[in-house]
Amino acid sequence: MCIRDSSETLKLTPSPISVSSSDSESSYKSKCLKSNYKAAVLENARLCSEPRSFLQLTSEAKGMCGGIQTVCERAKENVELARVTTRHISKRAERILDAPGLVDDYYLNPLDWGYENSLLICLGSGLYLYEVSTGKAKVLMNYSKGYLTSVGWSSTGSTLAVGTSDNIVLLWDAAAGKEVATAKFHHARVTSLSWNPVERSILSTAGKDGSIHNLDTRATTHPIFSFPFAHQQEICGLRWAPEGAKLASGGNDDAFCVWEVGRAEPVWRCVAHSAAVKALAWAEWKRGTLATGGGTDDKTIRVWDTCNRECEEVVKVNSQVSSLQFNKKYKEVVSSHGFHENQITVWSYPHMKKIADLKGHKGRILSTVFSPDGSTLASVGADETLRLWKINEVENESERVVSKSMWISCLR
Repeated sequence: MCIRDSSETLKLTPSPISVSSSDSESSYKSKCLKSNYKAAVLENARLCSEPRSFLQLTSEAKGMCGGIQTVCERAKENVELARVTTRHISKRAERILDAPGLVDDYYLNPLDWGYENSLLICLGSGLYLYEVSTGKAKVLMNYSKGYLTSVGWSSTGSTLAVGTSDNIVLLWDAAAGKEVATAKFHHARVTSLSWNPVERSILSTAGKDGSIHNLDTRATTHPIFSFPFAHQQEICGLRWAPEGAKLASGGNDDAFCVWEVGRAEPVWRCVAHSAAVKALAWAEWKRGTLATGGGTDDKTIRVWDTCNRECEEVVKVNSQVSSLQFNKKYKEVVSSHGFHENQITVWSYPHMKKIADLKGHKGRILSTVFSPDGSTLASVGADETLRLWKINEVENESERVVSKSMWISCLR
């Protein structure tokens, strides 16, 4: 993968297509589509084979006008001529922050982005809040009984949930700077949290004991319903679907499950991966579509139609998959990976063709999350850095989450 100067523009000129008198209009359109797609693939392959410069951690951010123009093809449903558009994805992180004390554990989920455009990150026993708009960071809490294992903003305000290594779920008010409630239903560390996007007071928690508990945060004395034997080993992934009706879980038993409210057993349990399933993502624009990613011994991403229990696409990657996100704006899948390239990869959907690799982490990426406006992806890695990547441009200048300036700050 190379870094090209921003003054260069990638222009793809499709090869001429000869059309005989016997060719139908639909045949001609098909040839145009194939020609444009082939040209895009060949040009992107050439760019990725060129030498590439890595962003180095320095005391000051250097000018980084890098990035390449990538090509996205999106054919209309009525099989009209493919509309080929160019889109800029910067290959370098827009911000890099020091994250000392981050626990290098694949099974943890230490990052989230939510309330008032603020990032939460678990660094050992400390929970830090980083205000992206202002660049200010502060310590929300220091936990004295162990280390923090997972974190998640609620969508109702300044409330957040934190999982701990000593089996506790803490509810915290970030605005007030105080603990609101404590829940202890697990018998081992709490590694995954997910808030229901519709019933917004409902929080689901999962952990090393293989259980899932669903609690109403307005009354935390007892869970409203539980799945005590959801997985045979540690649960490392948990994600509610956008409509709030289905919950996906993934575990170290190489399985993922789909749960529905009111049912004691999963509506679907699938063992298609050959390693832990931590990475889970639901598509917002297509009901029931779930992407899953496997660990080191699996190295695959799979896209599922959970309504019909069918696998729509499988792609083999070169490393463990640590997280997955759906990019709603361009209908893409974004994955993060471990050794040996520790990269973020942008894939087209539904055919899972690689669009771009974003590199810079010197250790495996442990977690990612999109900004509330969907423009920026945050990633945290074993190299103890937190990086912000501009994936999508926002429509209005007032909506920008991250400024155009490049700089490095310390989160201490």
